[in-house]
Amino acid sequence: VIYTVHEVSDENNEAYILADDKEITIDYTGTTAADRVSEAEMLNTPIVGYMEIQKLSSVTHKKLAGAEFQVWKDMDGNDGFNPRKDKDMGMMTEGVDADGKGTGIHTIENLPKGHYFMQELVAPEDHIRSTTIYRFDITRDGEKGKLYYLKTATDGTKTKVYLSNNTVSNRPVGTLTLLKTDEETKKPLAEAEFTVFKDAECTTIVDTQVTDENGQAQFSKLLYGTYYLVETKAPEGYVADRTPIEFRVNSPTVNLGNKYNNNEIPNKLFRFHLPETGGSIPMYL
Repeated sequence: VIYTVHEVSDENNEAYILADDKEITIDYTGTTAADRVSEAEMLNTPIVGYMEIQKLSSVTHKKLAGAEFQVWKDMDGNDGFNPRKDKDMGMMTEGVDADGKGTGIHTIENLPKGHYFMQELVAPEDHIRSTTIYRFDITRDGEKGKLYYLKTATDGTKTKVYLSNNTVSNRPVGTLTLLKTDEETKKPLAEAEFTVFKDAECTTIVDTQVTDENGQAQFSKLLYGTYYLVETKAPEGYVADRTPIEFRVNSPTVNLGNKYNNNEIPNKLFRFHLPETGGSIPMYL
């Protein structure tokens, strides 16, 4: 007699593709029970999928190379990311073009069925790293995961927010490097304090830096937008110019404008008048 063996489920939470049907023949004419036994080998293939994302600038929407992403598999099923307990599945691989340059397309393959977490470890140059914990699921063989994150409302409820085309965006930043000099001698001046403000009223501080021995101060990781630079403290013996300098960050290297060649900001020596001679001498405070 011919029978068909059909697998209806597996014992590994459906983590495998069900085996193909097999036909077996049982000969009931055998004289012993052993003679009437037939065996069929049922082979199961694991369900595996993959994840592919693209990295873009949030401003230019151009692809960004150089980011690094890591993926973990949720091992306790509570949807809470814990890198010490969840399984490290490795780093995503960035594709390269014909010139060997990164394409901004990142892929990780051979992911068994399950729930996953993804995090950006390194951002592209001149961009802010995303600290979001992204999630995706592999439920079918050959499936590409759909990337999402959890948005928490004021009442504590969480909503899945899916990313269009699995796109992870980064906000670009710029760096302002300025030079403080003596107005007359052009020598660099140390210990000048500058503060960058976000508002024209100069009430919201972004960062404060002091010039070094080379007269330089650097403000890094400034998000694209408009800012105001104020000299909040002059070097000893000099007069601070507290007039706000408006500038805009729209490229990796920030320029204060034509008025300040090479971002050079000069300082005047503090002087006082001598009535008895009519002359003036430097006065160091």
